[in-house]
Amino acid sequence: MDNEVCDINSIPEVTVLIIIYNQGQYIKQTIDSILSQKTDFSFEIVVADDCSTDCTRQICELYQNNYPYLINYVRREKNLGLIGNLFTAFFNECRGRYIATCAGDDYWIDEYKLQKQYVILNSRPDISVVLTGYRKFFEESGTFLDINKWESPLLRTKGKKMIKSVLYENFSFFPVVSSILFRNKETIQMLKKCKSLYSGERVPGEAMILLSIFALNGKYAFLEDLTTVYRIRKGSLSHTDSIKHKIDFAIRYSIQKMDVAEYFNLAATVKYKLVIKFVFQYLYIYQDGFSSEFIEILNKYSNEKRSVCLKRAITTILLLSKSKVLRDLFLIILNFKNR
Repeated sequence: MDNEVCDINSIPEVTVLIIIYNQGQYIKQTIDSILSQKTDFSFEIVVADDCSTDCTRQICELYQNNYPYLINYVRREKNLGLIGNLFTAFFNECRGRYIATCAGDDYWIDEYKLQKQYVILNSRPDISVVLTGYRKFFEESGTFLDINKWESPLLRTKGKKMIKSVLYENFSFFPVVSSILFRNKETIQMLKKCKSLYSGERVPGEAMILLSIFALNGKYAFLEDLTTVYRIRKGSLSHTDSIKHKIDFAIRYSIQKMDVAEYFNLAATVKYKLVIKFVFQYLYIYQDGFSSEFIEILNKYSNEKRSVCLKRAITTILLLSKSKVLRDLFLIILNFKNR
């Protein structure tokens, strides 16, 4: 069994999509790990470069010249940002029946990763996505943490009601995008319908949107095999040390969950729980008073035309920020309700 060459005019079974920006020091390892895949089906590799300014372009063009029928290197004319680059690739460049994604600084360590996931998706029409175990690599310390168990209601049920399990993060660890294989047509069709969820510059990431669509379309499947190395880099977008950036990301992340709940018209109880969780987490962190950075960032979002959920949450927090007595009373009430 070896990887099959996909003729430029034929439709591959799988598209492996690498999203990259200024990751020239890692991209060789990423591409080589995908080239090592052994399959009995054809696949293509799409490298979507978000207008990198380092050596990424030269490296990727060399690989494309060496593997012209396997690698499609696409360079954006201008920087689109993570979401813009990813979804542009989904809509325009991914031709396969199934799509696997890999970040430009992650890599695969199981040469049968795609084959194992493909067999499941191809034989189980009720499954929308296959996750795998992975190794979390902490680059600064050079240490690994293996994660090969995953428990979630998403493994057993599908449909609109299961989106709440995504929004509540009812799983034993957060799925790693570099480990997944999912159905192209069903996912992309839904993505095109919910453009409002990823429009604008303040979308924190793709995970909540994709995971919700997967839950809507089918059940999740999980392979315990360690197939992927997920690199934790100091100072990366999702692991910054900046307090202000962390606060801003956390708020945008909570906002995105509320937007998803609104878009899919989830039950009022789900929306209420998201609002309460949003308020509670910041009251707990700032019991003795809200930081100026937090209030500044929160005010930035308070006048936006957003969901009713968000307006209620922000209004509540801004009101409570003015009085420690009110904050303490609110925490007592929430703790009592959550018993």
